[in-house]
Amino acid sequence: APRSWDLLLRFLKNKGYIEKEISRAGLLVLGEKGRYYDRFRGRIMFPINNIAGQVIAFTGRTLEDDLPAGRQVQTPAKYINSAESPIYTKGKTIYALDRARIEIRAQGFSVMVEGNMDVIACHQAGFRNVVAVSGTALTPDQLKILARYSPDTIFAFDSDSAGKAALKRAITLAVQSDLNAKVITLPGFKDPDEAIKSDPKNWQQGIKTAKPALEYWIDCLVLEQGITDVGEKKKISKEILPVIKIISNDLEKEHYLKYLAKKLAISESAVTAQLSKAKVTQEREVSAQAKVGLDYEQRVAGLVWQEKKLIDKIPTAFFGLNFQDQAVRALFEKVKHNQELKKLPAEIKSKLDLYALEAMRDLDLDEEGMIEREFEYLVRDFFERKKERTKAEFAEKIAEAETAGDRDKIKELMSQFQSAIIDGEK
Repeated sequence: APRSWDLLLRFLKNKGYIEKEISRAGLLVLGEKGRYYDRFRGRIMFPINNIAGQVIAFTGRTLEDDLPAGRQVQTPAKYINSAESPIYTKGKTIYALDRARIEIRAQGFSVMVEGNMDVIACHQAGFRNVVAVSGTALTPDQLKILARYSPDTIFAFDSDSAGKAALKRAITLAVQSDLNAKVITLPGFKDPDEAIKSDPKNWQQGIKTAKPALEYWIDCLVLEQGITDVGEKKKISKEILPVIKIISNDLEKEHYLKYLAKKLAISESAVTAQLSKAKVTQEREVSAQAKVGLDYEQRVAGLVWQEKKLIDKIPTAFFGLNFQDQAVRALFEKVKHNQELKKLPAEIKSKLDLYALEAMRDLDLDEEGMIEREFEYLVRDFFERKKERTKAEFAEKIAEAETAGDRDKIKELMSQFQSAIIDGEK
């Protein structure tokens, strides 16, 4: 992108586009005086594609030596991205997934890096299962999209403080999304691009020795803070236990509790006792709720509306839910009573059409059975989270009964818990 304020604007206007259309595509910025100017100026441009390989946005990287000499200028952001548009949602877009998806399936895992240059360096060196986030911090939606191709992923983020913070967030989201995550270490290099340019074997070794993400996090905390006194051990457990607490698989949770206890040189019982007191942050709670909230029910309804054969796969438990969305509620009422869907009101059909379009947008429709797999993924996710909520509710009630010494109540609650879990899986 040349160093011009309106070159792209003039070019596209000559092609017949108007300013509002160009702005809606995320390529212009509206100035304080009400005039439009080019969003990208003096930058190397990287096209961002959707899963079908169609360009939907751009990332622009500064030409670091191309700043006016002898002037005091504000340092520009190293990377800027297209604004979100009707075809580009940052939190649901993964850079280079259109090129990496086949290799991810072939190798059985994906690698997530931070920058466009890291992706390009990896692909040029023959490591084509590598992708990056797109113009935003990593989101649950991006991880869910990755999971369609493989539940195993490796994070290879920059070694600076920003990269470390991004990695902690990524690991937390991976735990929430029930992904099998690992972390690459590249000693002596600031990022994958630098490591590969030095020698591609650095990357191969990093992949080979990648460590389970939570083990990596615990090891880093022990190394950074030390465990010479009880205060340091408390700090480490306070940071890591809330993440361990949201692990849905009991075996995996027990593994990391044992690992933490060993690293802190304390008993497993002490760590387990602290786990019950660990508080999941508000950000994590909101994120977990979002997976089964409005967006979730609309996505399920959209898939069912698009593929009517999924009706036979809807679990019985769905029909007892109090859906918040009117269109979703109307759809499942018709399905529940075996009524014809074509008799739904026009405004309901219109909403369901939109939900179907949104649900299908992120799917690779070239792959046979992708819609069914996405539906099954959402159903599994629903039941896992429903089970976790049920366990948490009963654990609290049982703890109260234990405190009161009410054995009969404990026995009754245990029986109710077993029944609730069994009924919830029907």
